[in-house]
Amino acid sequence: MCNSIIVYIQNDIRGNQNNIFSMVSLISFIKGTTITALVASFIGLGALYYNQNSLIYPSWVNNARVYVRKPEFPLSNYFQEDYITTKDNESIQVYSFIHNEEKRKTLLMFRPNAGNIGDSIPLIKILFESHNLNVVVWSYRGYGKSSGKPTEKGIKVDSESIYDFLVKKELIYEPTNELIDKPLILHGTSIGGAVAINFAYEHKNVIDSLILENTFLSLHKVVPYIFPWLKHFTFLVTDKWQSESIIGKLDPQMNLLILNSMKDEIVPSSHSKELYELSNSKYKKIHRFNRGHHNDLIIQDGYFEILHEFLAQREIII
Repeated sequence: MCNSIIVYIQNDIRGNQNNIFSMVSLISFIKGTTITALVASFIGLGALYYNQNSLIYPSWVNNARVYVRKPEFPLSNYFQEDYITTKDNESIQVYSFIHNEEKRKTLLMFRPNAGNIGDSIPLIKILFESHNLNVVVWSYRGYGKSSGKPTEKGIKVDSESIYDFLVKKELIYEPTNELIDKPLILHGTSIGGAVAINFAYEHKNVIDSLILENTFLSLHKVVPYIFPWLKHFTFLVTDKWQSESIIGKLDPQMNLLILNSMKDEIVPSSHSKELYELSNSKYKKIHRFNRGHHNDLIIQDGYFEILHEFLAQREIII
């Protein structure tokens, strides 16, 4: 009897030992898997951090760094291409379309994220031929034939070089009437709107009007919408483009026109509405296109009628 009890106890101990060994193995496996997953996550986040500019500024899409379209006749008669050097020695590609030597207002265009300035030529042709305005468009660093890599800091340096270029070309003149005769109308699309808002903030005294199309409040607020899997890691995004904190500080005498696609799949349509509400402009309008998406605003019914009406009122020099 005693021997049977002893054997039973020994077997029970051995079974418990096996269970313990199995539990230890399972815990070790879980720890190992967790550590591996954490290491992989950190490596992934690190790669994302160091390569984020390729996601935020996709200047490489559709060979946009290889071929840049130029205008055809008769628009080519008014066309000039320049390369200007920034303070940090980058080369910025600029297309200018100048009517003649008379004093005119200039429409300065700030491009959206993908493509290059050649893609703007169809719109430039329509606006240049329809209005008494010069038109200038430029490639941010790292776009088109401009050198360098795009960053918020770098593009702001580019903007200052563009301002100096306009002064040198005598496209920025001394206003004869501070309320009416300011020389620049800014037109910014998508991320170009953020660049334009910053430009308007830095040069309030020469901005007549600002036109924004599908522009976001800030990079941190739009990144989760474009990349949902990054919504918990926006703190890693180094560029900010805080348009929402700047637009309310622009000249209240500046005219503001916001054009907004309600079906925008990249920038929430609510961002345009909030920018409109944050603006202190005494002369502001917003038009929302119910069927518009991020990249097809230009083909929406009424788009050109609204744009033409706005520009026709602003092109007059008094």
